[in-house]
Amino acid sequence: MMDVVGVNQHHDAATGTGKQHVANDYARQIYEQIETTNPVYAQAFNYWAEQSGFEVNDWQWCVRYNSTYEDCPIANYADQKEF
Repeated sequence: MMDVVGVNQHHDAATGTGKQHVANDYARQIYEQIETTNPVYAQAFNYWAEQSGFEVNDWQWCVRYNSTYEDCPIANYADQKEF
């Protein structure tokens, strides 16, 4: 993930001045790394949530575009404690 973050800090990625196929490649790299690291982050988040008293059912990253948390399954837990 750190390598992909570094690549996406390149001046063409940050300013959007690269060609479309390059921008598509940046997006692909980020997506692949999110999918790869999601289980690691989910495991840590589930642990922290359990320690805070939340009922946890294998929370995962919710990949939705142009939406709010209410569109993701985590919204089902909004009424628990101080979510």
